[in-house]
Amino acid sequence: MSCEIKPLARIVDYKQVQELLGLGSEDSWLNAVHLSFSPTGEMLVFGHGSKLIFLTSRWDNDLGQNSYSISWTGELDNPNDIVTSVLCLPVMALSTSSQSSADWTLICVGLSSGFVQFYLDFGAVLYSQLFHTEPIQAIKAQSGKRSNEEIHIFYTSCVCIVQGVHLFQILRTLRQQHFKNHTNSTDQLLESIPYRKWGYGGKCAAINDAVVVGSQMTCAFDHLMNTCLEGGYYAKYRSTPSQNSLVLTTGTNPYVTFHYAKEGFVQPVLADVARAVASKIKSALPGWLTGKQPSVSESQTPPPVPSETMFCRFGLCDLQRNATAIWLAPGNQLAAVADTLGRIVIVDCLRGLALRIFKGYREAQCSFIEVVEKVPKSSAPNPVKSRRAIFLIILAPRRGVLEIWPLQKGPKVAAFVASKHSQLLYTPHGLMGFTTGARPKYTSQTCLFLDPIDHSVKEITIPFHCALTDSNSKCAKDLHLLKRLKMTLRSGDLSEHFFSDISTICQTIQTVEFQLQSLDMVINSKKLTPSILQLAVTAFLKSHENQEEAGATNRIEGDLSVNSSHHLMIMCKNYQKLLDFYAYLHDPEGFTSEDKNEDTNRAPNDVEKISLSAAELDTIQKLLDLATISTNCELSTPRVKFSEKDISKNAFANFLSVLNVSTADGIGIRQDKEENFHEAGEAIFSSFLDRGVSLRHFAEVAGKSSVVCDDLLKLLLAYWLHKDFKYSRSDELFEDLTRFSSIIRQICKLAEDRVNYHYNSLCVWWQNVREVLLESPNAMRGLLAAIICRNVALQVNSDSPSDEENWEKVSQEACQWMLLIGKLDDISILGTILQTPIKCESPVLPLIKYENPHVSLKLIVNGGKGVVVELVAKWITASGIDVKLLVEEETGDVGEAKKSFYSEHTPKAEDLMKDEVKPMDTSENKEPLLTHLATLREHFPFSLQSSVLLAQMAWEYMCFWSKNLPALNYLVAGLECLKSISQKDWAIKHGLCVMIWNAHLKIPLEAIKKLINKVGRLPKEKLCLQSIGMSDTIVPEFLEHCSTFLDHFAESVENDKVDLKYEELLQEGPIPLTLLALQQNVANIILVNLHRELNEVMHLIAFFNIKYSKPVQTLFDAMCNAAFFKEINRELNAPLPPTNPIQQETRFEFLSRIVTASVDLIRVDATEIYLVEHIAWVTKTENLATKWQVDKNKLKKHQIVELYASGWDSYAEELIEGVTETQDLGILLLEIAGRRLLLFPKVSPINKQGAFGTQLADYLDSLYIKHTWPQVRQNPDDISFERLIELCTKVFNCLCQKDSRELRIAGELFDACMTIRENGMIESS
Repeated sequence: MSCEIKPLARIVDYKQVQELLGLGSEDSWLNAVHLSFSPTGEMLVFGHGSKLIFLTSRWDNDLGQNSYSISWTGELDNPNDIVTSVLCLPVMALSTSSQSSADWTLICVGLSSGFVQFYLDFGAVLYSQLFHTEPIQAIKAQSGKRSNEEIHIFYTSCVCIVQGVHLFQILRTLRQQHFKNHTNSTDQLLESIPYRKWGYGGKCAAINDAVVVGSQMTCAFDHLMNTCLEGGYYAKYRSTPSQNSLVLTTGTNPYVTFHYAKEGFVQPVLADVARAVASKIKSALPGWLTGKQPSVSESQTPPPVPSETMFCRFGLCDLQRNATAIWLAPGNQLAAVADTLGRIVIVDCLRGLALRIFKGYREAQCSFIEVVEKVPKSSAPNPVKSRRAIFLIILAPRRGVLEIWPLQKGPKVAAFVASKHSQLLYTPHGLMGFTTGARPKYTSQTCLFLDPIDHSVKEITIPFHCALTDSNSKCAKDLHLLKRLKMTLRSGDLSEHFFSDISTICQTIQTVEFQLQSLDMVINSKKLTPSILQLAVTAFLKSHENQEEAGATNRIEGDLSVNSSHHLMIMCKNYQKLLDFYAYLHDPEGFTSEDKNEDTNRAPNDVEKISLSAAELDTIQKLLDLATISTNCELSTPRVKFSEKDISKNAFANFLSVLNVSTADGIGIRQDKEENFHEAGEAIFSSFLDRGVSLRHFAEVAGKSSVVCDDLLKLLLAYWLHKDFKYSRSDELFEDLTRFSSIIRQICKLAEDRVNYHYNSLCVWWQNVREVLLESPNAMRGLLAAIICRNVALQVNSDSPSDEENWEKVSQEACQWMLLIGKLDDISILGTILQTPIKCESPVLPLIKYENPHVSLKLIVNGGKGVVVELVAKWITASGIDVKLLVEEETGDVGEAKKSFYSEHTPKAEDLMKDEVKPMDTSENKEPLLTHLATLREHFPFSLQSSVLLAQMAWEYMCFWSKNLPALNYLVAGLECLKSISQKDWAIKHGLCVMIWNAHLKIPLEAIKKLINKVGRLPKEKLCLQSIGMSDTIVPEFLEHCSTFLDHFAESVENDKVDLKYEELLQEGPIPLTLLALQQNVANIILVNLHRELNEVMHLIAFFNIKYSKPVQTLFDAMCNAAFFKEINRELNAPLPPTNPIQQETRFEFLSRIVTASVDLIRVDATEIYLVEHIAWVTKTENLATKWQVDKNKLKKHQIVELYASGWDSYAEELIEGVTETQDLGILLLEIAGRRLLLFPKVSPINKQGAFGTQLADYLDSLYIKHTWPQVRQNPDDISFERLIELCTKVFNCLCQKDSRELRIAGELFDACMTIRENGMIESS
């Protein structure tokens, strides 16, 4: 064990603190600020200029340690004040149950004006007092068992002492009033905090820093000598020495000064007494007599405390030396002084001597750490007391090093690299505010290291033995040997000198603690070999034997050391057994048994053949066929593979890593190393299982190794289940099964009677085996292991029935094996198929990334009744197959007997090696995925029904889309799955729609509704991304898909009852998706249709990007607005009111604008006119008009007028035939015709005037100044005169049913057009 610097906490807001203090560009900004650390770790305070920043500690699970974050930032009330010192004081609670932790933290802030402000930990100013009218140099505190609680406030000319008893009593009262009134309670304090003021005597040139050492007790001789030195030979003296308090100051001339202040009553000066009496008399006189009215501030300002002069008895003089800082060590006996010459001087405060000088440390920072020796507990009447050692910590910024030294003598203990801008935080005080007689019960942090590189606060740990400088110290020697062993193991050259060094080091180490550390270091070495461990174990065992021979007097005293030694011997003996066991595993054939009778009686070949039933052989053949097809499918999919590392290089380390050697009754396995069980199993059984090495002596050697036989079997199963199932021939598989069976038989020999059972009871041994197989992720190998273990269990049982009575007795144990094998049969098929995704040749739907679920029986049993369909749905969504191919034909009984597709169509394993074998015919199912799905449906007919599977796939697609909203192709895929659900299962579809609405679609649709209603249109991309999570370009497409979803939602409201069935293998657990869907309440069709209308409105606005103010509030009444995006299945309190005429007119206006915008979608390509998009959108508006009870005939007239206005006369003429009441339509078309004539460019204005009649001329003049709808949007050059004449004819036909002024104008318009054409007034282009 050596010195360490360990991370304690991290400042997460480090950069922000630097910026807030205005020092963002300064690398050495920590040297320019004042900071203080709470010794109990709750707070960290920064102060600079007039700014203060409080940081609070809290546990961070991500970092695994405490982190400091900003809890309050602020500035001083007076901007002219400057922070000169800060100090954190953790204050304990008054209750006795809370005296081991801080109740709250008091922050003392010293200012340049002489004031001290006391802050609460959340930034509130609790109190402020002026102790002296000079800038404060520093604020320090002292506490502990050997000293009173005091606050020391240092000024240039004096030091003020505040007793903690008075301070915390007053501040606790103010804090209670603050929380009660939520205001500053300073004004309620009638008197100030009492304190004493000691002035510096002598003629010091400058004082840079000071510390209060405390009371100094002197003997009679020292008292007489000091009196003689002070007053001369004839000086008067007292018989009893007076008690003095020592204050050490540092500066120049002298370098270090020793000031003494006399305790007790101090005789005041006569002038001060006279001045105080006069002040009292004057204040008692009335104001009219003195001629001055006292101000409020003067009446509240307390009189200044008189200064008590300290006597400068002596000092350490050095005219060239200027001391900059002083640090007082624990115990108040020694202090460290740093100066400008790069020296650090250790000063004895009691004797006034310089004990030690360190050179070459400019701008150094110092602190002290007190370390207590760990003494083992003992029941002796006079136990050994623990020793204490103080270490000096020096941070040399210029050298970039942090050093640890013994305080008075001895070489340097350790050195660490440190940043040039780091800080050393020294807090000699601890928890404060103790009541009388109370003692602290905690350990505070006195020295911390602030590292700006990783923004962390670190603690320095020093073992006690570093203070021992005796050449015979065992700990110091062993520490050196431990470091040497570490370097030797790191070299790892495996030479003779290497092994000799390790043996010598291990034999030389004497203490048990370091022997344990050495053994752990050897075990954890990356280059560990059996030879290295053998050297260490042999050395420690020999050392223990020598200690026993030497007798009990030379043993290490203490019960703790004895226990450690006993623990070490147990570990060494167990490691020795494991070394012998591993030596046999490494070379089983070279092992010689001690029992010669066993060698002579045992046959050379100890491998026993296995006997399997026909059903078991069929199951194994089916697994071979399935593995062959899965391998072919996997090889057809291109993928990157990485070669596995050679595990044999670390076989010995893996072998040891999972074994627990700390118990004397046997060697077990460590449950926390379960992920490494297969590696240890490979190290033990690979030679027997893979190479077929003889198992002749395995049971004997394994029994001597003390490894628990249960754990051996677990390691064997872990290795077996972890191996890949890759067999090209059946004989290879049966060879492995034979070897596996033989190993299990050998392990059963170690278990002896534990493998036996009665026919009507269960065997705990085999039950543990079944639990391991239950959790196996490799179901195919788990099935094979179950078959072999079943056969072995029936054969080794001494109580098993004879062959004649097998048909009568079927044991409970055999039933459990049959159930497990039957379940593993299904799970093996499922796990083998699902282990690799299959991508379709031509994917239709998008693909979702697939991860191998590692199917095990435990996963299926604990996963609930919907786990199978969930796994299969994820597997299918990774293929991109068309969902229409997944719909199965509903023929035959779903629960009929299972038949394997592979057993009928797959050739035998022997035939697969031949070249002439034809591939399997899958003409019926072109996609390989459908072949696998058909097999899965034979094993899980109920879970993989079409509707159940499609519902699960729809949910998977919707969940994936909700995590990436712009990927609308996954939303479309989910809708395709919903669409393919058969009508008889619409109850599942409806419940799933309710879940999708509430979980995925409701929130984005509501965000779009709020956004469109607020802006009046679909805003730009930035606002859409911020509010919705998708770009404005894809919002129309999203709304279109939402319309499709709502259509499915509405049509599935009327459905039939569905009864779900599940396989017997599946048990209760998490609720399946389909059952959860059926449990949903039926949606309110009124609310569904209302949201369909809203979605269509938003779709129209988003697609055409029209501006419409408050569309949702305008087009829907108040009740509809209140019902939007509420619970979709709740009943309305009252029926929705019918549409009023005003709202109908508003809705017609909105739909008319949509129709006008849709006309722009008509385009001409060559000579063909494309009207499909326009017709589709008009159809949507007509459907919405039907729901809104808007006159569709009126909307159709608006469409006709817009078509004529844009020049699409041919399509408009077709629509006129279906319009009734054409009088108002004729009036509108008359305006279109008149405007066309006015815009027609090929007739001169003179000719137009000549052809016009008086009434027509007046009408056209009115159109010229009229700018309302309808307007001609056609290019004047594109106006056809023949089309104009046809339009006039249509206008006349529409108006001819009733005599009117418009009818006569229409006649004149027709005549004018005919006149222009017949008289040749049209100019040629």
